[in-house]
Amino acid sequence: MGISKLFQVLIVVFQVGCTSLFYQPDRFMYMPPEKLNLEYEQIKFEAEGKVPLVGWYFKTKRKKPKSFILFFHGNAQNITSHYLNLHWIPKEGHEFFIFDYRGYGLSGIVPALFGKGERQIKPNRNGVYKDSMAALNKGYELFKQSGAEKFIVYGQSLGGAIVQRALEDFEHKNDVDLVILDSTFISYQNIAFDKLWGAWLFKPLSPLAYILVSDEFSSTKFLQENKTPLLVIHGKKDFVIPFKFGEKIFAKAKVSKKDFWIIEKGSHIDVFSRHENHYRKLFLEYLDKL
Repeated sequence: MGISKLFQVLIVVFQVGCTSLFYQPDRFMYMPPEKLNLEYEQIKFEAEGKVPLVGWYFKTKRKKPKSFILFFHGNAQNITSHYLNLHWIPKEGHEFFIFDYRGYGLSGIVPALFGKGERQIKPNRNGVYKDSMAALNKGYELFKQSGAEKFIVYGQSLGGAIVQRALEDFEHKNDVDLVILDSTFISYQNIAFDKLWGAWLFKPLSPLAYILVSDEFSSTKFLQENKTPLLVIHGKKDFVIPFKFGEKIFAKAKVSKKDFWIIEKGSHIDVFSRHENHYRKLFLEYLDKL
């Protein structure tokens, strides 16, 4: 194989690898809420272009919810695993809505192009941006209907990068009471470079991250212009999205009211699932003080 041909093959491998780095969806049912005796409502809505999306709405039995949390999950699996991050919070008087981007779970399923049956639209940066805008609007609608005292937007892992960009264009961003960025990053190019640099096989190709990975849908204004209180959460032992990315987010945020939860023994997105539930209690107290 000639050098030019080998280079072309490596570029294809690089591009495929970066795509799978950002999107790893599936349709597997991980944990039915019924097994945890949780009540929820399945919500169907549409993104621009009539792309069907599906979310789960977990309500509290409290007459007036303390808060409504709109949750943007990470790059793998689907809502049937990610809802577990907040499954414990409705009994504490808070509600949350979690949704799947196209290609995840039951979202993005449309009729087949030819013949009978169905197909599922695959996620990409532009499509997921449209999904995020639809979710912000649907979440805001549910928040107003709920009568909740506070509207909170929570972005975790890839969801944090997605939501930073979406909030730049959200019509009702001034009605958000708190933005949470958990174990996330700002630039797709920077995280792609970091991942490739850390893999010996792809280290020589790592500079190509700044050529072949687009930052078109990375946030450029949110951290500089956001006026909503901000909570950044990141584990010191996060090997998926290293701690330095959380530090960078906190340093760049210009909002006066901002807090950084440094989880000393934390790995990736485990703030509420480990640590003897210390951070669950801390989170409830934090929300009460908003």
